[in-house]
Amino acid sequence: MATIKDLLSSMIAKIHTKVDKEDFEALGDNMFTVDLEGAPEGDGEIVLLNADLLGGKAADNFATKDYVSAKIADAQLGGGESGDIDLSGFMLKTDTAVNSDKLGGKDASEYALKTSLDGKLGKTEQAADSAKLGGADADSYALKTDTAPNAEKLGGKAPEYYLQPRNLLDNSYFRKLVNQRGANGTFGAWGGYTIDRWAAYANGATIGVTDDGLSLQNAIFQAISAEDMSRFQGKWLTFAVKINGVVYVACGLFEQTDIWHMVSRTDTPYGYICIEVQNDNKLFCVIDSSISATTVEWACLYEGAYTAETLPPYVPKGYSAELLECQRYYYKFQNGTSVYGYTGSSGTSIYLAFELPTIMRLTNPTVSMSSNIYGAFGGAGATSLTSISSSKTMGKQFELVMSLSSGLSANTVYAGWVNGTITVSADL
Repeated sequence: MATIKDLLSSMIAKIHTKVDKEDFEALGDNMFTVDLEGAPEGDGEIVLLNADLLGGKAADNFATKDYVSAKIADAQLGGGESGDIDLSGFMLKTDTAVNSDKLGGKDASEYALKTSLDGKLGKTEQAADSAKLGGADADSYALKTDTAPNAEKLGGKAPEYYLQPRNLLDNSYFRKLVNQRGANGTFGAWGGYTIDRWAAYANGATIGVTDDGLSLQNAIFQAISAEDMSRFQGKWLTFAVKINGVVYVACGLFEQTDIWHMVSRTDTPYGYICIEVQNDNKLFCVIDSSISATTVEWACLYEGAYTAETLPPYVPKGYSAELLECQRYYYKFQNGTSVYGYTGSSGTSIYLAFELPTIMRLTNPTVSMSSNIYGAFGGAGATSLTSISSSKTMGKQFELVMSLSSGLSANTVYAGWVNGTITVSADL
């Protein structure tokens, strides 16, 4: 019986290919034999690479044995002319890709192994060279056939990490906070508002506005109405706060009830942070620094369950957006604000119209005036208005009705200005 090497040597001698005899002889004992269909008895052997030499793949992942057998048998039995058989489409020991039949009909030259790139990307890659990949080796990137980005390119985070959820808190970036009241110092317990949307908690609070954030001693909270929170019934909420450079997270399942309960609480070296539901179904987000004073940089409340490791990066909304959100709850007309109005049919009341920057949360907010509104009626001389009868909002318009101490002509136009301040509050 002919040896394997004799068989291959004879075959190579009969056909013209680019294959050198040495390529086969170099295989040594790393062979694998199969029956050669159609060959004379005793000659039915052909060399295939051992699976260990094929990157761990079985030999039948490559050119089919029947196809190779038929080709070689044809030559061995004189069924073809010299040069009819082209073995260039089959894999040798030195090849780096499988036969094109196994590559979706594409030629092997269209593919490239990551290990052969040497800092350059192949034809199927997305960039010209590793410099366009941030200097990283191509092994760090996914190939064209991959179905998802390499997790290493996302810093080990899932893609969802980079989808920024909506922050349910207002005035949350304390390095550039909204402070329409000009708050600073110590505030009494329960509900004394400090900076916009944040009020003193049970034991009061002492705050200071700094470039690094909000200086805090004791506790503050932000309330969110039951109406605004109703859509989160039965959903997970995550409250996160950056205190003295460290992010702390409290996460729990939100349930609206008529009974006070704690949704989630996390202790910190300075106190704690928590989410709690009040008896009237308002939600409180509390930041407590009763153990020692702290600097709070930001806070957020997200729908969903997060840990400190999976929490998306905090992104400030921007001062203008935060200011408009806060002005839904509180707005101050400053000294010198112009106002126009007219007297009623009796001449004992005057209706004043102010323009608001946004639609407020309530149509009947609480109004207070530090001094008066000063102006003049046509031909009536200077008049000071100090007594508020009623107020209401209509969209972005605020109407203030004031009583007059003495009757004036009905339906008289009035023009004046705010002498002092007028505050309009729809706070919780």
